[in-house]
Amino acid sequence: MRKAWNLTNKFIWSLTETPTMSAIRSGFIYMMPVVMIGSLVVAFLNLPLPPFQDFMVRYMGEGWKDSSLLIYRATMQVMALTAVICISYALANEQEKVKGGEMHPIYVVLTAFASYVAFIGQDLADSFLNISNMDSSSMFAAVLISVLSVKLFMLLFKAYDRVFKVNDYRYNGNIQVRASFHVIVPVFLTILAFSLANEAMRHSGLDGALSDGLADLMGSLFSVGGIAASIAMVLVTQLLWFFGIHGGNVFLEGVAAASGQGAAIGGVTKEFLDVFVYFGGAGSTLGLIIALFVFGERRSGRKLAKFAVFPGLLNINEPLIYGIPIILNPAYFIPFFLTPAIVAAISGLAVFQGLVPEPTASVGWTTPIFLSGYLSTGSMKGVLLQFVCLVVAFACYAPFVRQVRLAAERQYKEKFVTLTKELNYYESRRARRVLGRNDEIGAVARSLAAEIGSAIMGKDGLMHLEYQPKMDGEGRVLGAEALLRWNHETLGFVSPITILSIADEARLSIGLGQWVIRQAIGQLSAWSGSELRDMPISINLSPSQLVEDKDIIPTIRDALDGSGVSAGSVEFELTENEMIEKSDAVLEKLRALRDMGASISIDDFGMGHSSLRYLHDFSANIVKLDASLVQSLSEVESHNKIVAVIIELCDTLGIDVVAEGVETEEQLEILKRLGGKRFQGFYFSRALTPERFEEFARERGLSRE
Repeated sequence: MRKAWNLTNKFIWSLTETPTMSAIRSGFIYMMPVVMIGSLVVAFLNLPLPPFQDFMVRYMGEGWKDSSLLIYRATMQVMALTAVICISYALANEQEKVKGGEMHPIYVVLTAFASYVAFIGQDLADSFLNISNMDSSSMFAAVLISVLSVKLFMLLFKAYDRVFKVNDYRYNGNIQVRASFHVIVPVFLTILAFSLANEAMRHSGLDGALSDGLADLMGSLFSVGGIAASIAMVLVTQLLWFFGIHGGNVFLEGVAAASGQGAAIGGVTKEFLDVFVYFGGAGSTLGLIIALFVFGERRSGRKLAKFAVFPGLLNINEPLIYGIPIILNPAYFIPFFLTPAIVAAISGLAVFQGLVPEPTASVGWTTPIFLSGYLSTGSMKGVLLQFVCLVVAFACYAPFVRQVRLAAERQYKEKFVTLTKELNYYESRRARRVLGRNDEIGAVARSLAAEIGSAIMGKDGLMHLEYQPKMDGEGRVLGAEALLRWNHETLGFVSPITILSIADEARLSIGLGQWVIRQAIGQLSAWSGSELRDMPISINLSPSQLVEDKDIIPTIRDALDGSGVSAGSVEFELTENEMIEKSDAVLEKLRALRDMGASISIDDFGMGHSSLRYLHDFSANIVKLDASLVQSLSEVESHNKIVAVIIELCDTLGIDVVAEGVETEEQLEILKRLGGKRFQGFYFSRALTPERFEEFARERGLSRE
């Protein structure tokens, strides 16, 4: 059973992650602003509160809804057109010609829009697809025509471009004019194809036959009545909804055809479905909202649930239908299709067996769950049945929401790996170009930037400092270096290089640097009552922080004064592998640090830009040997001589030397032989939490040099 489930799940996700399905989802997400506006307007207009409605009529007049209806018409009643524009744009950005800059996406969007208008035609006004209307009833046609028109247009354009290739070197006119003329033939042929499809649909009568057939099916099921018929009716309705066809409209057409007035037959009424099945909207999606709160991914799933909860309580689920999206999304097909049927079976059995009174009182379709159950049945049994159905709906959606979250986290990690590689690439070229990217890599970078900002503001405790011991030749603890760490809840360990690169591009470096200073000095204060009270801690200062942060000295001074820590217990490390600006402002800041009593250390000394100049210009009293020198001591004899010269020079100048990157006993012994006295590296310890560092220092003992 588990193997079959895993295979099914893998097949579903293979469908979900195809480029076309991804583009359709992106297109629906692009629609979210107008979907949310339209949904909130509908909720506002239909609030089931008589005092509110009376108040609005009394003080705003009988036509108080007119202005809001204009907003509704501008959003929800043109949903199909909006979908064509958004989906075709998303599909356009997946095309190689567009990615390569050979074509602007606007031509793809215009072609899809014109193809849709050509296909719907005025003669199809009462068709099964309702495609003469522009609202959500036509969503299936909008999606289908968007995909087909884009694929056809790109196929025709490639063929035309192959035959009539534009010579860029001979053309001296306006580039946009040339591009516009170059797409005329493919655009015309695409629109013509959908115009001919219109004619074929109109003359064949296929559209009307499908519409009449579905209406007859719904009418037959309604006439038969009973639990089985109601379940079948719900399944057909959900199937239509999944493909973007307004299943509720088809159901009502069938009811009208069967009864002429929608009267109850066999216990199946619209009130029954609204009260006990479609709570939250089609698909019993109030259960989905709760599942998103409990199991949804934090970055998007739970945020969407927050936006959807108010409309959902009024049985308006467009934010979920188009925000997840559910339409044409294989990941949600099973629960969206089956949950209402299961709920219908449970509630139908309870009503038909007389356990719960039949809902006879008419209540507005926007009446919230529990209130509608009580008003429609006149009994608390109706409320209890709704609660049971809601729990069942939640249980049906929960495993699928969890699978979606796990898949999203897997994709997020994959994009993060790509982001890290690209950051390293840009780092080597002193460039930052990830936050502005309009793709998944850019989205991951912006998400991480937002989380870094939250951590700086103290809203997230996952980013923290750990402390790597500095040791003397006897293996005792001399001090510690504060190192930035981030154990991301989804990505796990995030490299400090990645954090700093994103923070730098997002202009968060100053805030992040100040946060690190306060955290490190705060930890020294926390250790002040223990034997670590006099142990120095080194804090990294980036060149950009030195140059750009005008408040760095007041920040350090305030942190020291507020914690009671002596400035003599703090070292500030300047990263030497990036050029440090020698300006009056920078030199003044460094002098202020020395005047306080703090030490200045040059990190990565020996293999960077201007190591010896830094010793003179920045009045450093500590240097840290570059790890690459240390790790190649036994392999490159010249490095041994370089290290020996650096140690001798620093001893002459009264500057302490710390060899970082010590990983083996052999490296340690060579360094001692060359005159080294202070060491740091994995041979002794990795960075430790404050609690673990205190234990480590107690075990090894403290050096009193």
